Amino acid sequence: MQTFTLNGASQKGKPPKVGSNPSKVKCFESVDWDMKSSYNRRVFTPQQESELAAYLITAQKLNHGLTPADTRKLAFLYGKANQIAIPNSWQLREEAGPDWFATLVKRNPILSIRKPERTSQARAAVVNHLVIDKFYDDLFYLYDKYMFPPEKIYNCDETNNPTVVDPQNIVAEKGAKAVSSSTGAEQGINVTMLAFVNAAGEAFPRVFIYPRKKVNLAKMVDLPQGILPLSHPSGWMNDDLFLISLKHFKEQITCSPEDPILLTLDNHTSHISYPVVDYCKANGIILFTLPPHTSHVLQPLDKGLFGPMKEDLKKEHREWMRLHPGQRIGINDVPRLTRGPYNRGFNQQNIKSSFSSSVTDLPAVEHPCFPQHQSSCQQLATPSSSNGVPATHLTPEEVVPHPRVVQTGPRMSKNRNRGASRVLTNSPEMAKLKDSYNLKVLKETNRLSKESIARPKKNQKKDSGGKAEAKLGYSETKSQLAAKKTRNTVKKTNVTRSNTNEKNIPPVDDDYIPHNRLPTNSTNKKAMKLRSVNRQVF
Repeated sequence: MQTFTLNGASQKGKPPKVGSNPSKVKCFESVDWDMKSSYNRRVFTPQQESELAAYLITAQKLNHGLTPADTRKLAFLYGKANQIAIPNSWQLREEAGPDWFATLVKRNPILSIRKPERTSQARAAVVNHLVIDKFYDDLFYLYDKYMFPPEKIYNCDETNNPTVVDPQNIVAEKGAKAVSSSTGAEQGINVTMLAFVNAAGEAFPRVFIYPRKKVNLAKMVDLPQGILPLSHPSGWMNDDLFLISLKHFKEQITCSPEDPILLTLDNHTSHISYPVVDYCKANGIILFTLPPHTSHVLQPLDKGLFGPMKEDLKKEHREWMRLHPGQRIGINDVPRLTRGPYNRGFNQQNIKSSFSSSVTDLPAVEHPCFPQHQSSCQQLATPSSSNGVPATHLTPEEVVPHPRVVQTGPRMSKNRNRGASRVLTNSPEMAKLKDSYNLKVLKETNRLSKESIARPKKNQKKDSGGKAEAKLGYSETKSQLAAKKTRNTVKKTNVTRSNTNEKNIPPVDDDYIPHNRLPTNSTNKKAMKLRSVNRQVF
């Protein structure tokens, strides 16, 4: 290969303009541009980039994903640990360049930049093989025992439906510091919505729980057909309301102990109370609970239905505010505004896809560490150098290990079933729920009895002789007590005024004699004269 100098070609990574000179064309054809160009030269081989991509996906599965800046630092450390020739700019900044990261994402279509959702430690720890596999084993057992068709597999869950939602993106002036959108209030009032769907793609009328003591149907206009409005001061679901909701749901389906249905739901306390389970057992509803903290990966309503509905609900709120300027969205407007997004989001295709991705298809659970990628990494563990001598190769996980939770000792759980799925309508589970329910009722009864004993029966007052007499009784209402207090005050005031008048009587003298003290048969002319004067005055 000839050695020559190209005018600026090595810096720009482009061939020179050779024109019609055949000698230059011959020299140009003999150059290997992939090796000579320093600008477009790939730092890592395709196998090494596959290792980096597998490491990034593994970190994302472990809920500790890397940002683009972290990925660039990882690439620098990975290249330095494996003694790979890296550009000088990487050495100065101690990280890879943004152009390299852009080309890495472009060359590996399995990678993308996503905004993660907040996931608690409890949810992150419970999604593992032990919990998920047991859930699918129990579900397989129910399928084999009852042979449920898709129209017999149901799922229910609650979601918040506030009067104020986050606004959508709008077109605004570029560079504006503040862009606003009108809402009814700073913070909305939450209205709970309970939805029922089945694996055949059917959606059933919902239940709305208002944060009120009573439901005012007169203020609810244009309600969707079949919904059930309920009320609770907190606006949340409880045992009694869920039992009423189940009875409303039972009227819309066909089930019996001989022809049961399967209802999957989460472990909320209102769902697993003994009265609810007893009603389901008597009416042929098999309650199958999801493992705790796994609704985001196993519940169909959470996976593919509530999210699109709420995004569409933002549009409905924005349109309502535009058509009703100066007005506010109240809790009575929530069912009417939810009707359109609910009908569009809860269609047959979306419901079926949500069930297939969570329950009915039973997909294989992948290990978060990707054994297939680990095996490929092990094959690349000892590559050969250019001179045939095996070189030491470090994987990205060996350079920057993944964060792992260290188990310091055995976990002693108070409830052995905590963290596992359960069939609540089975006899052993019902016996446990009944015992806990009876204990709860007994504690509540004892509490009420103690409060009644601690309350004083009567307020007592001692008279002058030392005897105790009842002053007030508990049968008297507040209005009666207030009236009685007013009468006593008036009596005391009258007595005080009469005593004051008697004490302030002027002394009797010769010039003045009150008319009420003059004798009726008095013949004294002076007294009679004063008497006539007093009559005129008084």
